Formats: sequence, structure tokens, C-alpha cells
Amino acid sequence: MTGWVIAATYVTGLVITARKVASYGLNEDDCRDAEDRLLARAMGFLAGLLWPLVLLMILITGRLPKTDKQLRQEHAEQAARIEELERELGIGKTS
Repeated sequence: MTGWVIAATYVTGLVITARKVASYGLNEDDCRDAEDRLLARAMGFLAGLLWPLVLLMILITGRLPKTDKQLRQEHAEQAARIEELERELGIGKTS
């Protein structure tokens, strides 16, 4: 039963996203020929495929991507650890 709920949610999200993205491309004034309409619909379908997969990946791994603040904090901690190791080994700056 859970699999059907997930599949139904995925397909619903795909259709809604694909229609929204395609409508932006189809509403432009220069979208007159068949190739432009096909490209707008293809881009809508690709966007519809991708966002549910990213959401599913987040749910499976159980974690969200790191924020800029978290990345800066990790970088600062790493830089401090490198400086500490360089001081211990005597590799640091000599003035």
C-alpha cells in the first residue's frame, strides 16, 4: 500500500511540475513554431522528473543538503585543525 501512495504522489508531482514549467515556455511571445512548443514540453517533463527524485533521495538518506552556514563552519573547523597540526609538526609559518 505504501508503494502505491509513493507512486501516486510521484506521478502527481511530475504532472503538476511538468505542466507549470511547460506553461511558462508556452506563454512566451516567441514560442510560435512546433519545435519551441516541443522543447517547452520536454523541459517541463524533465523538471517534473527531477524534483521528485531529489525529494525521494532526501527522504531515503534522511538528511538535507548542508546550508552555507554549516559549510562555512566546517571549513573554519578544518582550517583550525590544519593550523593545529602544522604547529605540532613545526611546518607552520616561520618569521
